[in-house]
Amino acid sequence: MRAGAPNRPNPSIVRLGRWLFLCLVSGWCGWTLLWLAMRLSGGAWLAVDLALAYQAQLMASGACLLAWCVWRRRWVPSLLVGIGVMLAGGSLGIGRPVARPGVATDAAPPPGVVRVITANIHPQNERWSEDLERLFSLRPDIVVLIETPPELWRGIVRRGELDGTAWRHHERRAWVSDIASPCFVLSRWPLERLSFGGIADAERDVLIARVDHPERPFMVGAIHPHSPRSLSRYRRGNRQLRGTYEAIGRALASRGLPLVMGVDLNSGPAGWRAVGLRGAGLGMSKPWLGGGGSFPVGAPGVLRVQLDDVWRSRGVRVRAWSSVGGLDSDHRAVIADLEFGD
Repeated sequence: MRAGAPNRPNPSIVRLGRWLFLCLVSGWCGWTLLWLAMRLSGGAWLAVDLALAYQAQLMASGACLLAWCVWRRRWVPSLLVGIGVMLAGGSLGIGRPVARPGVATDAAPPPGVVRVITANIHPQNERWSEDLERLFSLRPDIVVLIETPPELWRGIVRRGELDGTAWRHHERRAWVSDIASPCFVLSRWPLERLSFGGIADAERDVLIARVDHPERPFMVGAIHPHSPRSLSRYRRGNRQLRGTYEAIGRALASRGLPLVMGVDLNSGPAGWRAVGLRGAGLGMSKPWLGGGGSFPVGAPGVLRVQLDDVWRSRGVRVRAWSSVGGLDSDHRAVIADLEFGD
């Protein structure tokens, strides 16, 4: 090196610095604008939760960026992006199977297997009778109906709509306008609804019942908090869920039975609501690989968010999983074949 020549930084370090700077500036600008917009309405955490609903799509985008970095032999960026993808995937994959076959809906479930369907059937569904027949044709043992239309609710409660069917045993959640949505659990076997004294509004908000299965009794329930269409609805739904989480923990501790829940969280698998449900002792049935999200039905599978699923407690194994379209609803239904261990 000639005397007096300036020391030039390593070009690789300069490029890495520029890359990190652009990523940080872009990310922080985006998050800051989103946070400020929601902060003005008092809903900063709602903004974060809505963004987390698309964490699966963000992770997939990160995986594509990782592949590009590796192809271009940008090893340091590859390492950083890879760490981000693993962190994003870790929160999505806790307690979930990696892969499972689809449910053989043209045949009854194998011996020792319980088939569960959960479906947000939509309160304005005018074809609810046809859709209910469609769900029954899939040979389920348990059907969880969420946001049932008023006419279906009245048919089950007042007119004996299910009398004479294999799913005549049922329990329901109260229908309270703009507070609690109508939900049903239909079963081939007798049901006994559980009560949870000491939890605020549990009789209204919490639906968990004991299933008198002839071989292995278990518990089943439904969860549907308010969708976050406004800050007040988001907070109201979260308050309902806190009571539900407490009830789930109490039921698992006191009954010693496995628990299966038909769930529409109105939030993605990485959101606060899903994190709380995992903390209560449940895990998703949807496998990592295969299938798209459940909402909205008009979007391609990779762009749909998995709001709906069959959640289950430890010891309940997922034998098969599928989603069901073609209903007069903006949600796809979920069907899972479950096996109860010791």
